[in-house]
Amino acid sequence: MARCDPGTSVRRHSASSVREKPLPVVLGEDAHAGEGTEQAVKGSRMGLRGRGQVGGATGPKATSFSFEHDGWQFVGLDSTDGTKAKVAVRDDTLKWLDEAVTKLDKKKPLLLFTHIPLGPLVIYRATNADEVLERFKNYNLQAVFNGHFHASTERKVGQVILTTNRCCSFSRKNHDGSKQKGYFLCHAKEGKTTREFVEYK
Repeated sequence: MARCDPGTSVRRHSASSVREKPLPVVLGEDAHAGEGTEQAVKGSRMGLRGRGQVGGATGPKATSFSFEHDGWQFVGLDSTDGTKAKVAVRDDTLKWLDEAVTKLDKKKPLLLFTHIPLGPLVIYRATNADEVLERFKNYNLQAVFNGHFHASTERKVGQVILTTNRCCSFSRKNHDGSKQKGYFLCHAKEGKTTREFVEYK
């Protein structure tokens, strides 16, 4: 889970309020959620609606969306395919992304978050992760936050940092065997991001 704070206050939720729920990105009073494989039920989607500058997807990919906040652009990409663990980002999602990136500003800083990892050599990495990342090569992509692999990983593609984090759920174990549970608290300033792991106790 990532919480990004571009100079605004971030409300902290209790550990019980984030267990088994979609990944929230909290910006002041606004929260934007992306779905994971844990939320897929019998192949159906939760019906979350995207919103923002580019507008949300419709139909089965209603959980892909983009928005802008304080000069930062965010893309939440639904990288899942039901409850499958090892997947390619679906064609309908890539089609949505092809349209969405044309409406983004190439110079403004950009954060991408997905459920399925995109970082090289990360377990459960999307089989077409390079295709997804290629779409952002001419943009000011600063960081990519991923889930699904419940472990702390950090990879670099060019100048972009791609991470996964330990799981927030107390009912699921971390894949790396670590006992810590928590989230990233991110700070965005002057076009760059920093992050720190905040552990639930």
